Amino acid sequence: MRLRFILVLIVVWTLSIYAQLKPTSPTSDIEFHKRNKMVELDEQSTVINFIPAKYPETAIKDSIEGQVWVEALIDTLGNAKEVSIHQGVREDIDIAAMDAMRKCKFTPGKVKGKAVESTSMLCMKFKLSPMSLIKKYPVSDSLIK
Repeated sequence: MRLRFILVLIVVWTLSIYAQLKPTSPTSDIEFHKRNKMVELDEQSTVINFIPAKYPETAIKDSIEGQVWVEALIDTLGNAKEVSIHQGVREDIDIAAMDAMRKCKFTPGKVKGKAVESTSMLCMKFKLSPMSLIKKYPVSDSLIK
């Protein structure tokens, strides 16, 4: 009986400590927003010249598909700075998405009509076309009649 009571106390104590732990977002996101002192925008930055990401050959060869969420600090001129991956697929695809984000042009965010630095997030989708599969698995001429 005494052992059961001690076990229950240990479980309750462990659960109370676990309940006090707060889920946290990735440290980089928190530091990113603290460092850049984000404010409420009157106008959000928007893409005006989207540059699609180049599908890495290694990802095509491995038949890797997915979507990459890329976040960037947009400066007052509409250029993407401090690009980071919010949710990635694989390193080669993530790098291609970040390179494309750096080449995109944006309208800057605005507060009271004045351009300010802001963050923007884009989803870049990587989907194989049927043609890329044909290149990967060529049909033999002997099979075609």
